[in-house]
Amino acid sequence: MHVLELPTLLTVSICLAACNIGIMALGWTASRNSSHFVYWGASYAAFLVTMILLMGRALLPDAMSIGFANGLGLLGYGLAWLGLKKFAGRITSSDIAFSLSGIVIWFLFATLTKQYESINARTILISALNVAFSFAVIREVRLLRQQEPLSSYTSLIGMFSIHSVSHIARIGLVLTAPLPEGSDALPRYGWYVWIGLEAAISMAFMGPNLLAMHSQRTERKLRTAAETDSLTGLCNRRIFMKSAKQMVEASTGSGALILFDLDHFKSINDTHGHSVGDMALVAFADALSARIQEPDIFARVGGEEFALYMPHASAGIATSFASHLRQCVRDINIPTNDQPIKLSVSCGIAAISETGPNFELLLTAADTALYDAKRTGRDRAVVFSKAMRLKMFLGASGTSNLDSMVI
Repeated sequence: MHVLELPTLLTVSICLAACNIGIMALGWTASRNSSHFVYWGASYAAFLVTMILLMGRALLPDAMSIGFANGLGLLGYGLAWLGLKKFAGRITSSDIAFSLSGIVIWFLFATLTKQYESINARTILISALNVAFSFAVIREVRLLRQQEPLSSYTSLIGMFSIHSVSHIARIGLVLTAPLPEGSDALPRYGWYVWIGLEAAISMAFMGPNLLAMHSQRTERKLRTAAETDSLTGLCNRRIFMKSAKQMVEASTGSGALILFDLDHFKSINDTHGHSVGDMALVAFADALSARIQEPDIFARVGGEEFALYMPHASAGIATSFASHLRQCVRDINIPTNDQPIKLSVSCGIAAISETGPNFELLLTAADTALYDAKRTGRDRAVVFSKAMRLKMFLGASGTSNLDSMVI
């Protein structure tokens, strides 16, 4: 008595394909702009019809149960590939050509070669095409994982890797233990069953994994939107304050905070419009982003205000950085309908060596230094100093923290 038979596995796979069609339909219903669900749903529909035709191998003409069935299965792989490319961004003409390559090769093989009559030759070709599609999917998903590290990408790579190994093993088994030629029905037992088992398991997990990819990407986008300034792409004030506070409190003595304020920004907006003002903000953000290094954190914390925390910097290093950046900002030209606008920035710098590992005091100190930079002429960097402590204390907290601010 055999525990597993191929017809039983095909029946299970048909049911799983139908379930996956439903999953893809639900995904598309919930997100009508996500057309990758349409491609994936069509792919499962192609697989479902393929398996129904294979089930009727003994009853249906060979043209249906062999030629059309296998061609439709390869089309299913092509549609799955197009769905992945759509999920990745967009479908190109080369992607369409690759998606159709399997079915084209199959029908050329069926019409132009005598080897088509051999079940072993057909098996080797189908497995080789499966491996080619699987390798292409693995490569594409690895590229996606570099852009957005979703756990569902790793599991998808694992499933297609197993699928590839299964079909490579299938080719080896055909070469070493070929199937008897001339049979009208699929083999019910033997190694064909274990290949069918792998296909059924893949069918069971693939659909939910594809849905998880979509869900994880959506969640990541929402989280990024909640943590990111939409104009500049930098982290927003809330995330910066939370992250910088943790880093300051964990400091062992080093660390510096720089606050930046674009000079005359209100005048730029009033004279040239908010679109030019937005260009100025983005240009400054890009200039600073290009010059910071890990683990420094940088954010837009207000209209024209930015903040940079450098956990390993001293006041001197931060001052040198700010001075270099100010020179770079002077070289920025913002195009307008008239003359290009030149930018300048004022910087307020405070170091943990002056305030201690207290984020609120560090922030107030940097703000005090920034105010002094704006008050004394703009386009300059001012470092918080001992002479400013009393001013900061009187403006920020009354009398209770005077002793803790004196270092």
